[in-house]
Amino acid sequence: MFGKNDLNPLFIDLFDDVWRTTNNLSRNLGVELPYNVNETENDYTLEVSLPGFEKSDINIRVENDMLTLSHNNDQASETFSWKHSFTKSFTLPKYVNTKKVTAELENGILNIVVPKETEVKNVVDIKIK
Repeated sequence: MFGKNDLNPLFIDLFDDVWRTTNNLSRNLGVELPYNVNETENDYTLEVSLPGFEKSDINIRVENDMLTLSHNNDQASETFSWKHSFTKSFTLPKYVNTKKVTAELENGILNIVVPKETEVKNVVDIKIK
């Protein structure tokens, strides 16, 4: 795997900027959400530490250029009521295939793979009839 220093600086800046501005988890629950970003020739991988969570606890959504993780849980019993939630968004790089994003949760680590896509060129040669 590549280290953080091997990644495209713009990609790291995007993740870091969004992390600082949209990290509701630390505000709501008072905890940080540790993560790593890795880049290979074919994809980006986001590894997020979510100990104690089940896959049914986490929602992942890609909309436009944003990948958002969220969790919302209400618990109630005779003696207490507890509500906790978080939303964490990441800005995706420009050329990724959002239709082929995959995610897997194993041993408290959520791995999200975002495949790269070659640059789409909107250049078409038109033949005159």
